[in-house]
Amino acid sequence: MFCLSILDEVAVVDAPSLEGLFLWHNKTASKTSTTVKIGHAPKLSLLGYLEPGVHTLQIGDTIIKAGTKASTSTTVSSVQMLALQLQFGVCSKVKMLPSFLRCFPSVETLIVQSEETLEPTSKLSVKSWKGTSPIECVHSHLKTLLFRELQGNRNDFKFLTFIAENAQKLEKMYIEVKMGLSHTTREVMATKLRALKSANWASRDCKMLFRTSKVLRGGWNKGEHKHHCLKCPDIGLEIAVRSLQ
Repeated sequence: MFCLSILDEVAVVDAPSLEGLFLWHNKTASKTSTTVKIGHAPKLSLLGYLEPGVHTLQIGDTIIKAGTKASTSTTVSSVQMLALQLQFGVCSKVKMLPSFLRCFPSVETLIVQSEETLEPTSKLSVKSWKGTSPIECVHSHLKTLLFRELQGNRNDFKFLTFIAENAQKLEKMYIEVKMGLSHTTREVMATKLRALKSANWASRDCKMLFRTSKVLRGGWNKGEHKHHCLKCPDIGLEIAVRSLQ
């Protein structure tokens, strides 16, 4: 567990008993990104929060880049719960997301937190999520998606639509709408949520539930930080339960 730390590298080289790795609001001392290396960790089942485009992910000897295809040397099949943070308004970061997901083919629970960005929003089509090869965890294993801090921009919804139309085993999609959005943004979001509900869902039995976040726009509360850090062993479950109460 690393919370509010200055880290240039986190390396899981040989950790046969490690079951969970949790990173939260960490920064790097240099101008380069934090490198997260995963080597021998056969029991690693919980991993987060990885930040595509901010963290450099290395599996074994391979540095994961946009377009990296899944192989035995670039995947960690033990991870079943994955948490990600992403600025959906930054194209270069969004393009890393499919590659990150391909590294964890057995994920059943995916937590995605959308981060606010001051950069111009990049427009991406649904095809951008598919890339050049399938994302196994989405197509074959994903059962629960928790999307936190929905901003209302089109890239958020492009991702949610991709999940809806490709996750064949999806049972529940929880959407947490960002607090403090303008009236106009909320109206647009309501229209997009109705469109999402009418999408061609791969799983006909999936339930979509949503609520408003308890975190004010532009910040995060200290209680949530304390909650995350102290509940690290069960972080995925705790986040999901907390978000629906």
